[in-house]
Amino acid sequence: MAFVCGLGTFGLSKGLITARGRAGRLGSLVTNLPLTADERPYSEIYEYCTQCGACVKQCPVAAITIEAGKNHQRCSAFLDETTEKFKPRYGCGKCQVNVPCESHIPLSPVAKPTTTSNTTAKGLNLWSGDSTKDSDRIVVISDLHLGLDDSFSETVKNKAYIVSFLNQLTASDVDELVIDGDLLDEWFIPTGNSQPADLQEFFTKDADNNRTVIDAIKSVMKSGIKVTYIPGNHDMLLNQAILSAILYANVQRRWDALQDANGVAVKLPYATATAAAQDATFCDQQAVTQYFNVDPSVDVVVFGHTHVPVINRYPEGYNREKVYANSGTWIDRNLLGADMTFVAIESGKDTTDVRLMQYQPDGTVTNLEQQ
Repeated sequence: MAFVCGLGTFGLSKGLITARGRAGRLGSLVTNLPLTADERPYSEIYEYCTQCGACVKQCPVAAITIEAGKNHQRCSAFLDETTEKFKPRYGCGKCQVNVPCESHIPLSPVAKPTTTSNTTAKGLNLWSGDSTKDSDRIVVISDLHLGLDDSFSETVKNKAYIVSFLNQLTASDVDELVIDGDLLDEWFIPTGNSQPADLQEFFTKDADNNRTVIDAIKSVMKSGIKVTYIPGNHDMLLNQAILSAILYANVQRRWDALQDANGVAVKLPYATATAAAQDATFCDQQAVTQYFNVDPSVDVVVFGHTHVPVINRYPEGYNREKVYANSGTWIDRNLLGADMTFVAIESGKDTTDVRLMQYQPDGTVTNLEQQ
């Protein structure tokens, strides 16, 4: 009724956003006073909602998502639980406080994440103003971890932002997009979950569950941007026979042969490599060990995998400055650092500029090294 009367529009969490914000109560008045109806100041049901995602992060039971809005059943179950625990108090309200629409209509609407390709998307501010036209401009993303089922996938809320980001790349003067591992996820699956019969069927269904992202990548390719895909440990895209034959069978006995096949410059003992596999700093140090200390022609190394976005510069000790960056991850909740991070590389004839950046819900980007 309040929406019809022109008092406000709804938000992701289905609360009404009025001129006084969301954190309030509505009442009604019955009268026979003749009143002249005025025009509603909006036309869309969610017009005042900027889809910033603040209420998504506030919800203690993940009952709100950018793509699906509010799961009323999950919210209700949580309220029933808290009512029993804290009665006579009742309610939650965390989606109404400490959010941009708490006390007013957000004054600076953000760009709403899109779920389809958009050829007129606004470009991203990625490059320096004094760069030359012959510079190669490369964007590196990694560790999207798109899952088979959104009920357990690590990336659900951020999928819409991934699509928006990819759409904006097509208008951002990018020459190449590198997907540096773990686009799809064949590992993060609950025990006992029913899985497809083979890997081909698995990845087909995984791609179908994340069709908006896959289609956005195809649109990037159609725009003329080169897309380079490097499989990670979560998406090797190998069939069962190959996995059994060359990866998991006698891996310790074949360790040296595997390092040769992958072009490892400085061989690591099997025990050292496996023991340090979960150490992000050890992984970062391999940029120095395997590249900068071995090949003076290598100036920039970018890894993914660790989910820890970082950039390290080495201005001394080499023929010129060396830069290592880790592109981080796009999962919804990264406990190891920022999410929605990527690396932008601008390589000209004489200089190379590397930036570690974060995509924001409003469609802008932030240079994390400057924060």
